[in-house]
Amino acid sequence: MAPGPIASEMTDSLNDAVMEGIIGNTPLGRLGKKSEVGELVLQLANPKIGYLTGQTIVMDG
Repeated sequence: MAPGPIASEMTDSLNDAVMEGIIGNTPLGRLGKKSEVGELVLQLANPKIGYLTGQTIVMDG
């Protein structure tokens, strides 16, 4: 997993100018949600997806 900018305690401390820069460089124009990352992790833990190996999944909006 290689998540892009995710709304979290870490991003809460960033000032408005920095946040505008991050969001402006994100294709969807918003921060990701922790729940969105969690949903992907749950899908990858599904035993029906047993043939996936050695991948970096970029989740960057």
